[in-house]
Amino acid sequence: LDNVARVLRSDKQELYCVCRQPDDLRRLMLACDTCEMWYHMHCVGVPNARGRAMDNEEFLCPKCAKLRGQAYKYELRCKKPPHKDTPRAATVAALLRKA
Repeated sequence: LDNVARVLRSDKQELYCVCRQPDDLRRLMLACDTCEMWYHMHCVGVPNARGRAMDNEEFLCPKCAKLRGQAYKYELRCKKPPHKDTPRAATVAALLRKA
């Protein structure tokens, strides 16, 4: 049921990060300076204190670092993202009605 609740809360919200989850307003996020995609700092392994101090530094996401031939500086905490076809709230609600 935790997964169902997460999907219901995320309906009609953009999905971000390697975890493909929305911004939940509780976790800090930062944007890649190359692709401009947003990432939860926890998922991409950037400590909160480090992220706050990065105002004048370039942040490259794991994908952009790889494309540039650079090693990614942090250890990913979210290694396997959920499938892109994760059901949205309408689908989950329909399934719950059938149950």
